[in-house]
Amino acid sequence: MTLSPEELAALASDVSIWIVQDYIELSLLCFYLYYYLTTLHEEVSAIWPQKWRTGKILFLLIRYTPLVFTLQGAMYDLRTHATFPAEVCGFLGIFTYITSRVAIIASEVALLFCLHALLDARFRYVVLIAATYWVLTIGNIIALMPRYITYSKMIKVLLVPQLDRELGYACTWISSTSGTMTWDAISAFLSLIKAVCILALAIFIFFVRYRDQEGTLVAVIRRDGGFYIFTLTPIRLGAAISNALISKLGDFSIPNTVFT
Repeated sequence: MTLSPEELAALASDVSIWIVQDYIELSLLCFYLYYYLTTLHEEVSAIWPQKWRTGKILFLLIRYTPLVFTLQGAMYDLRTHATFPAEVCGFLGIFTYITSRVAIIASEVALLFCLHALLDARFRYVVLIAATYWVLTIGNIIALMPRYITYSKMIKVLLVPQLDRELGYACTWISSTSGTMTWDAISAFLSLIKAVCILALAIFIFFVRYRDQEGTLVAVIRRDGGFYIFTLTPIRLGAAISNALISKLGDFSIPNTVFT
């Protein structure tokens, strides 16, 4: 196949972005593995002896599902110079999506538990917060279902193009699935609304609880889990924004890779 100079320049630009994304994913995966290995002894001593209750289950979900889906993603997202059958690529893609959803939901639920503990609110407010969260979360999941149903039907006909094979990628992906763009937009809108609501709730709770607090803000944030709250909420908001702008940024944009 002969490419024009314009097509060759566009292809070179795309490949350059893919390589940058590979290094971003690999560096963050190494960081997470380092974090996991250096804190494993604390987990064994503090978490493993605990009874199987909500706290332990949430901790283990948040701890291990990112490890699972990042390792799965590395198998087909990074240049492993292996080629998987279409069925294997499809299974990895769908299973990675499931584990990533579990990780996100578990981390957000843990965040809401932290915010509830700080707010010390009446039960009816807790029910309102939980109901709002689950309506947006379930709506987001439902809105994404058409894309993955359509994609699962196409798995058997997907083949790794020659370019992807030569670059060392094990799988190939469809940048957009015809007929599901409206549902994708609804999903992105619901994710953005949820991320904005969680961030606004976090800021409101810290303002109400600590407006008359003595001591430095840094000390308060470190003491009451603020580091977790004020890192997770902007990351989730950034991911929601990049997902909402995916039509302009593209499915394989660097901002989307970083936030994912």
